[in-house]
Amino acid sequence: MPLFLVASVTNASGIAKKTGNPFNMKRVSVLTPFRETKTPNFQNQGVGLAPVELSLPDNLYDQVAGIFRDKFKGQPVPMDFETALDSRDGLIIIGVKA
Repeated sequence: MPLFLVASVTNASGIAKKTGNPFNMKRVSVLTPFRETKTPNFQNQGVGLAPVELSLPDNLYDQVAGIFRDKFKGQPVPMDFETALDSRDGLIIIGVKA
């Protein structure tokens, strides 16, 4: 499993303004090396670590949040995750090594 540098584990829920439907989004924010982008219409330059959000399934939230809570001391926490692509080609966490 790849090692990720975890900055936060969050669970946001509420009612969508547009539709009035309830939502519940569990996410893990990880830090990755910054990648510059240079195209004719857009430039993004920098150096350091950039945050990326990964989706976290309901069945893994308590485990991941618990591990993070136990290890978090004000600095990002290295964690081993198994990932896969979701239907929108985004990364989703499908496993965690305790």
